Amino acid sequence: MALLSGPRVPVAADGSDTDTFIDTTDLASGKLYVYGPKASGAWPATPRFVGHSQLHTGRDAPTIYTGQVGDFALVNGIIYGPKVSAGTFAGPFTASAGIAQVETLTVLGTIGASGAGNATAIITGARVVGSPLTISFAVANNDTATLVAGKLRTALAVAAITNFYTIGGSGAVVSLTAIAPFPADDSTLLIALDNGTCTGLTAATSVNTTAGGTHQTAAGTAQVETATVVGTITGAGNATVVLTSSGMTGSPKTFSVPVAVGDLPSVTAAKIRNALEADGVAGDRFYVNTVGATVVLTRKVAAANDATLNLAIDNGTCTGLTTAASSANTTAGVAAIT
Repeated sequence: MALLSGPRVPVAADGSDTDTFIDTTDLASGKLYVYGPKASGAWPATPRFVGHSQLHTGRDAPTIYTGQVGDFALVNGIIYGPKVSAGTFAGPFTASAGIAQVETLTVLGTIGASGAGNATAIITGARVVGSPLTISFAVANNDTATLVAGKLRTALAVAAITNFYTIGGSGAVVSLTAIAPFPADDSTLLIALDNGTCTGLTAATSVNTTAGGTHQTAAGTAQVETATVVGTITGAGNATVVLTSSGMTGSPKTFSVPVAVGDLPSVTAAKIRNALEADGVAGDRFYVNTVGATVVLTRKVAAANDATLNLAIDNGTCTGLTTAASSANTTAGVAAIT
């Protein structure tokens, strides 16, 4: 899923199924109109939320306590929102930019000494309102290709085109450049120019000089590592826990965790969890939980899988634990694509 935006309501050519679109027409007043998700190739006719919103930033995903209904959150390039009445945030979404398609026409010919009249341009495309759209524009005797191109650029400046394309070019060249959000390449986009009631032009059609495309995005997958405590403490002391993670400050980092006689595996696991959570380095990098006797580490930020990630558990000055030198990578990490 992706989050798209623009100063208008979405059209069928925008985005893909599951995407969300924000109409930023009233952005200056802080009001956002949210459409989506897109389904079966169609956008909802009306926005599912209209209101004044705030954008919250931070290192962790938003919770039910973050912000107010209608707010958004931006965390490491991932967008959440809007917050709905149930207290949860929609998403996550990745901001989708993509590649702007560019279509280019070169005007050929010169209007003859008595060739004045109207040239005819036909613009075809999935995003062109009224496609194929015919535009007639006046040309004068002896107009060069450069003058005709300038007049065509002026004639193309209608909402059916400018809502979705920027008109550009110089000299005898006329171009249409897609405005974000960018859809997949439109093979039907075309500018055709010919004589209408004028004479002197050579019929010409545009070429796709830059193929458009949606930016492939993904929210990524947080790596999950699990280590299971085995054994009941028979001699009080400190269990030794070693956390290794590529790029983590101080890795491998050793923790001495006090345990008591009779501590069951689940109790020891909880004490290990508390020690890791209390550490600024480990706590910043991982969510730490326990499921029975299993300690679960979850990366707070989706990143490429860390093959070095490991949580080793052993007796230090205590006795009763079964050495567990290696933890298990239960969910491989995948970096977000933005």
